[in-house]
Amino acid sequence: MPGLATAEAGVDLAWGDAPAVDLALLDVGGTWMRATLVEAGQRDASTVPLLVDSTPTGPSALAEKATALLQRLEAGGRSFDELRIAMPGAISADGRVRISGSLQIEEYALRDDLESRLGRPVTLVNDAMAQSLALGGPSETLVYVTIGTGLGGCIVINGVPVVQSGYAGEFGHMVVKTRRPETDHICYCGRTGCLELICSGAALERALGPAWWESGPAEQPERVLVEVGETLGRALDALVVALAPNRIHVAGRLTEHARFLDGVQDVFDASVHWPKPILEWSSDPTRLTFAGLCRIDPQSLGC
Repeated sequence: MPGLATAEAGVDLAWGDAPAVDLALLDVGGTWMRATLVEAGQRDASTVPLLVDSTPTGPSALAEKATALLQRLEAGGRSFDELRIAMPGAISADGRVRISGSLQIEEYALRDDLESRLGRPVTLVNDAMAQSLALGGPSETLVYVTIGTGLGGCIVINGVPVVQSGYAGEFGHMVVKTRRPETDHICYCGRTGCLELICSGAALERALGPAWWESGPAEQPERVLVEVGETLGRALDALVVALAPNRIHVAGRLTEHARFLDGVQDVFDASVHWPKPILEWSSDPTRLTFAGLCRIDPQSLGC
């Protein structure tokens, strides 16, 4: 991960003589969780070391492992006054996880649980929303899409993310495939045909096997990646019609694949929009997550 120093699971960080810190930042992904410490008011975390561990499933297991990870951060002689967490799923303003399919959590007061364990204030937000805060300008409409184990997103209007009880921006549950054969995978939301079932790391593992990323430019992965890109392109086209954004940003490691980008761009270019929004890419959502967590104002977000 360029620009972000990491420690493997079970390896603690050496902080040396770094200045005192006020904030702990925790990025909970579908596969890995990453934590670090920064000073309050810091706008970027791209140069700080990260502590990394695997992400468990289930609410109690997540709270326990997050607490242990934060205790390891403090074992190096640092401390924090506030914790900010980004994670996938629908998150309400009061810190309740309404639903997070990839983490197998539903209707759980995770913020209250962690505040009880840590004795410090906790801000809990959707990961795509945190990432979008590092990108959205004060006078534009941004559609942000992040692709990892699953697919998430956020709408930012004039620099303010649209939250709406935690469910706004769940683009992964737009139905993009209406055919429903018996072999269709069922989404955790209970439906088939969701965008996340086609365009996500988990979907590509089902289609190509767990080692698809390292398999090289074989014919089958190339064809599948084009089709996945075209599916995302059609979903973006629908969002443009509904929202008329100035800019669309797609983030995730999948954007490192040229054939995937070709599929998205071909569909997007063939659509008719005046004016056409800027379409841009980045491959490292983790960098955006920590930058966004640094910049969050919990009071303005109602957290």
